[in-house]
Amino acid sequence: NNNNNNGIINNTNSGLGREKSDDDTARLSIVPSNVKSLSSKSLSYLSDFQANSGMHAFLPCGVDDCRIIVFRDEPSSIIAYALSSNEYFSALNSKDSKTAVLSNDIEEPDEIGRKANSGIFKPHELNPSSIEGSKEGSIESEQETLNKNENDETEELYELKPKPTLSKTEIESVLRSHEKKHIKLKFVDESVSRGERTKFQCTIFCARKFHALRSHYMGGEWSFIRALARSKKWETKGGKSGASFLKTHDDRFVLKRVSKIELMGFLEFSSEYFKYMSQHFFEGLPSVLVKIVGLYEVSFKNNKQSRSDFFVVMDNLFYDQVVHKIFDLKGSLRNRHIQDEEDATVFLDENLLEFTSGYPLYVTEKSKATIHLSVWNDSLFLGKQNVVDYSLLVGIDEEGKKISLGIIDYMRQYTWDKKVESVVKSTMTTSGKAPTVISPALYKARFREAMDKYFMLVPDKFNRLDNSIYKDELLLNNKND
Repeated sequence: NNNNNNGIINNTNSGLGREKSDDDTARLSIVPSNVKSLSSKSLSYLSDFQANSGMHAFLPCGVDDCRIIVFRDEPSSIIAYALSSNEYFSALNSKDSKTAVLSNDIEEPDEIGRKANSGIFKPHELNPSSIEGSKEGSIESEQETLNKNENDETEELYELKPKPTLSKTEIESVLRSHEKKHIKLKFVDESVSRGERTKFQCTIFCARKFHALRSHYMGGEWSFIRALARSKKWETKGGKSGASFLKTHDDRFVLKRVSKIELMGFLEFSSEYFKYMSQHFFEGLPSVLVKIVGLYEVSFKNNKQSRSDFFVVMDNLFYDQVVHKIFDLKGSLRNRHIQDEEDATVFLDENLLEFTSGYPLYVTEKSKATIHLSVWNDSLFLGKQNVVDYSLLVGIDEEGKKISLGIIDYMRQYTWDKKVESVVKSTMTTSGKAPTVISPALYKARFREAMDKYFMLVPDKFNRLDNSIYKDELLLNNKND
């Protein structure tokens, strides 16, 4: 059942956070224990199944014999495979700051043809211990595997906080450096019965810096790889961007398809982004930026189809949260209303005013201070990077009386096309309302003013009447902006 497995097989007791017992089998996979023992008919069946399902289960193992099953319709699995590869960690530890290009695609076409025609299923050498305990020449079902291990109290499938791979000093040093190292990984898989050859490529942008960020923020790579191993399409109805999203199988992360313009824009100010994250992590800088934890170009190609996309991977702001209403707020009231509210999942500024009957959202003194300082800092940072069109995403738990929020969509710089869009919308408007897209300075000022109005302090007996909490200095160097 491809929809329920997590796409990971472990051959050893590795840093993936899973203890292996004697009767433990590598769960949630269809890879047999000894490929060589299978008949030609069984091998042909497996090969056909792989080709028809878009699944690639026999790629070489990665670090600690971790085997990631790649699915062509799940770009996150290609990223997970690349991040688990020995080549990735080798390039990561290399002192060369240039783009590293690594590939396992070393076979000549004639050699591939001979393998395909020989009837021998040997795309790569498989370790016979890859699935211990499974019956020879058979495929153990997912349910059998789950039943076998349901009473194993020592097994932990997920380790959310593995031991960090870098020290705090090393992480801070990498985040504040000016290095921009990208790693390009190429790998290939073959479907013997059909003679197909699928080529994959994954470019990992700012590889070392994102690795350092994840080392501090989530303790390392392995929980990230586990999450990315499987994903599903996520449709958000109501937003204006029309962007395409995916969610990891555990809902922990969101993948968003971005344009090359957005990608290049972020790379232009990426050094400042990592420095800003360093200030947030190590100096206590208030910030509500939804963290970007990876940036990738993913592509595959065979004789039937090909595809290439850019993806940004970021936190799911509402992971493990109860949310009844979601609002995407830019601080503008021009064309910021969703008419068909029944089908919408994300609402806009004017919908918020309708939802609250024109009143602000009431928050405690501490929450108001956090929102005020964070929005000030983040908008100042984004304004300096010439970024516009960012939003404050707000999730409301009506029963628990809680609010979750964070700034998203901060990759778009104020380039010439945005300037043209701003001019055209300004000349076309008859309502007197400013267009959504304006210059970074004006956007920052409008965003700050609107967010300050959307959230209001609720006085209580503990409030200080002198409002002294706002007298704290901001931690940014430029305190006059």
